[in-house]
Amino acid sequence: MKILKFGGTSVGTPENIIRVAHIIQESLRTDPDISVVVSAFSGVTNDLIDMSQLACKRNVAYKKLLKKCENRHLDTVKVLIPSSYEGFLDHVKHTFEEIDEILHGVYLLKELTSRSLDLIMGFGEQLSAYIISQYLTTQGIPALYTDARKLIITDNVHNHANIHYQKSARKIHRYYQNHPELKIITGFIASTPEGIATTLGRGGSDLTASFLGTVLHADEIQIWSDVNGVMSADPSKVPEAFCLKTLSYEEAMELSHFGAKVLHAPTIQPAMEKGIPIRILNTFNPTFEGTLVQKDVTENGFPAKGITSIHDIALLTIQGAGMVGVTGISGRAFSALANQGISVILISQASSEHSICIAVSPENAIPAKIAIEKEFALEIKTHLMDRVLVEEKLSVVALVGERMRKTPGIAGRLFHALAEWSINVVAIAQGSSELNISVVVSQTDETRTLRAIHEAFFSKATCVNLLVCGTGLIGREFLSQLDKNHENIQNEKGVNLRLIGLANLDAGLFNPKGIDPSTWKKALENGQKNPSPDFLLKSIKTFKEGKTVFVDLTASDVISKTYVDFLNLGVSVVAANKIATTSAYEEYLTLKSLSKQTAVSFRYETNVGAGLPVVRTLQSLLETGDKIIKIEAILSGTISYIFNSFNPGGKPFSHIIREAQEKGFTEPDPRNDLNGLDFARKILLLMRECGEIAEIEDIIIEPLLPLECFTVRSIEDMYEILKNYDKTYENRLLEAEKNNRLLRYIGTYEKGKGTIQLKEIDIHHPFAHLKGSDNAIIFTTERYFENPLVLQGPGAGAKVTAAGVMADILEECTCL
Repeated sequence: MKILKFGGTSVGTPENIIRVAHIIQESLRTDPDISVVVSAFSGVTNDLIDMSQLACKRNVAYKKLLKKCENRHLDTVKVLIPSSYEGFLDHVKHTFEEIDEILHGVYLLKELTSRSLDLIMGFGEQLSAYIISQYLTTQGIPALYTDARKLIITDNVHNHANIHYQKSARKIHRYYQNHPELKIITGFIASTPEGIATTLGRGGSDLTASFLGTVLHADEIQIWSDVNGVMSADPSKVPEAFCLKTLSYEEAMELSHFGAKVLHAPTIQPAMEKGIPIRILNTFNPTFEGTLVQKDVTENGFPAKGITSIHDIALLTIQGAGMVGVTGISGRAFSALANQGISVILISQASSEHSICIAVSPENAIPAKIAIEKEFALEIKTHLMDRVLVEEKLSVVALVGERMRKTPGIAGRLFHALAEWSINVVAIAQGSSELNISVVVSQTDETRTLRAIHEAFFSKATCVNLLVCGTGLIGREFLSQLDKNHENIQNEKGVNLRLIGLANLDAGLFNPKGIDPSTWKKALENGQKNPSPDFLLKSIKTFKEGKTVFVDLTASDVISKTYVDFLNLGVSVVAANKIATTSAYEEYLTLKSLSKQTAVSFRYETNVGAGLPVVRTLQSLLETGDKIIKIEAILSGTISYIFNSFNPGGKPFSHIIREAQEKGFTEPDPRNDLNGLDFARKILLLMRECGEIAEIEDIIIEPLLPLECFTVRSIEDMYEILKNYDKTYENRLLEAEKNNRLLRYIGTYEKGKGTIQLKEIDIHHPFAHLKGSDNAIIFTTERYFENPLVLQGPGAGAKVTAAGVMADILEECTCL
C-alpha cells in the first residue's frame, strides 16, 4: 500500500490536476491499494486567512476576495468537467455560501477566534478534494471524497492540534474496512472528539499522509510537490545545489528544523517510528527518482548531506561573572521561556559558563528578554548578571549529515570556508550527536554562508577567483594557458580557476560571474576605458565570494604598490612583477609580514627563474632546517645565450650580442640586460629569502660591457664601441681556454655578500654544459655540500613564465 500526497502547487490549476490524475492512474497500475491526500489549491489557504482577517476588521473587501476564490474553483470545475457539471457547481457554490455565512458572523462580531479560523481554513482542502475526486470519477477512476475530520481526532489546540493516535487509528481502520474505493482525502484538517474542526499546523497535509501511512502500515509515503526532492541547499540561494538521493530520518528532521521546506519534522516522526520510507517526488517531473527518506541510507560521497538556514532569528545573550559554577542557571532560563510558550531554535554555551546564547524567532525576542530578566531580577540587581543582550537581523545556517559523526576535520573545514569568504560567525552550536553544526551569522551574510559551506562540502572543485592585471606578452600567454588547461586543472587538481577581473592600460573589466579567457579581448572591449591602477582593487572591495588571487603580470611600480591593499582585503597576490620584492627592503618585509598576519599568500616564484622553481626550492631548504653556504647562479637568459655561444675561433663578442638581440633574447636595447641590474635584483631576492637585510646597492656588479657603451644614446653607437673590445674579450676567452676553463657571468651569494662577476669555471662545472638561453642555479648547503643541488632550465620566455605564475596559483590553491 502507498499513500500519495499532492501539495498546493501540484493541484493549483486544472492542467496540474490532470497531471495528478495521470500520476494516480499510473500508480494504480503498479499498486491498486493506494490512498491520496490533497492540499488546498495553491494560495487558497492564505486567501481564506486574509478574508477572515479583513472580515474581523469590518473591511468589506473580504467579499471581493471571496468571490475571486469562488470563481477560481468554479472555473476549475468547468475546465475539468465540461459536460454535466451543474451538480458539481452547485456543491461548490453551496460550500462558498457556507464560508460567506461564517465570514459574515466574524464581520458582525469583529472577532476571529482560533477555532473560527480553523473552521474557515479547512474549506480549502474540502473543495480541492471534492473537485479532484469528482474529476477522477468522470475519467473512469472511481474515487471517494473523504473528509479527514471523520478520521483524525485531535485535542482542541486550534491552529496546531495534536493527533490522538488510538482514537484516530480506530476510526481510520473502521472507515477503510467499509470503503475499499480509492479515497481522495482532505489534508491539514481534523476534528476534536466533539466534532469541532481543527487544523494540524504548518505542513499539516504532509502530516495527514504520514499519519495515515503509519496507521495503515503503508509500504511507502509519497510527497508530491513542485521540486525534484530535497536539495543539498536552497537552489534560489545556491545555484549549484543538487537533489539528494537519500536521507536518513534524523538528517531529514535536522534539515526541516532549520528551515528546509520540502519536509516538516512532524511529518517525519510518525513514519520514523514505524520505519516507513518517505519519498519526495515532483509532480512536474514524475519520472525523476526524487529523494528517499528511510532508516538506512547510502552514502553520497560527501562528508555531509545538506545545508539549510533560518533567515530571520534573534539572539539573546545571558552573561555575567555570577553565572560561573552556579548550578541551575540554564534550567531557570529555559523554564522562564517555556512558561511563556517561547520555542528555542538554538543554544550555545561557553565552557567557562560565563555566557549562554539562545536563538528565538524575532517576534519572541522582547518577550523572551522580559521573561529571563524577570527570572534573574535579583542577580541583575546585584550585578552578578548583566541585562539580557538582544541581537536581531541574524540568520542561522546548519550543516547536516550522519557521516559527520566521528569524522575529524568537519568543523575545521567549515570554519576555514567561512574565513575564505570573510564571514564573521556570531555564535556556534553543535550537539553531541555530531549530526549538525550550526552557525549564527548576519542576515546579510546568509546567502554567502550557504554558498561557502556548499562549495567546501559538496563541490568537486574549489572555486578560486582570479584578478589578472597585464595583457602583454606574458599576460596573453597566461590567459591562453588558463583557457587550454582549465578543464584539466579542475579535474586533476579539484580547482575551478574563475577569471573575474582583467585590466590593462587601455581597459578594465570586472564580472563576478566570470570572464571567458578564450574571448578576453572581445570582453575587454566592453570594459571601462583607461582604468585607474587600482581599478581591480576597487572592484573587489565589495566582492566576498571565496578565495581570490590578484595576479600581476606587469612591470609597473604603481601596480606593485597595490599589493598591501589586496593583502589587507584577504586577497592573495601572485606577482611576475619583481619590483615589490627587489625595491626597498622595508617594502619587501612589509609584504612578507602582512601575508602572515592576514593569512593570505604573497607568491613571486617567477621573479627569479621564470618557470624554474628556484624560490620554492630555497624556501623548502630553509623551512626544513638546512643552512645555505653558497648560491651560484646564472639568472639571465640573454647572458647565458651569449656565453654559451662565445667559443674560441667563433664569432666576435659584439656579433653574438647583436645575434641575441635579433633572436629576441634581449630587450630592444641590449644594455638593459647587460648592465647586470636585473641579474642583481634576482640575487638580491635570494639573499633576502636567506634572511639578509640587503638593498640593491649592496650587490657588487662587475660590468660586463665597457662603461663607454652606456654613455652613448644609439644602440648602433654602442655596437661600434663594443667592436673595439672584441679582441679584449677574445683574449680573456683564450686565457681561460689555456687553463682548460670556460668564461661565465655568475651571480654569487656567500658569507652574507652578493656579487656578479665574469669568472673562469672548470669544464666540469655544472654551468659549463648549459645550452642556449638556459638558466641554472647551484645551492651548496650543509646537506647538499659534497654534491650541491642544481636547478637548470629555461629561465625566461612568456611560456615558462606564464607556467610559473600558474604553478604559483595552484600552489596557493593546495593550501586552501
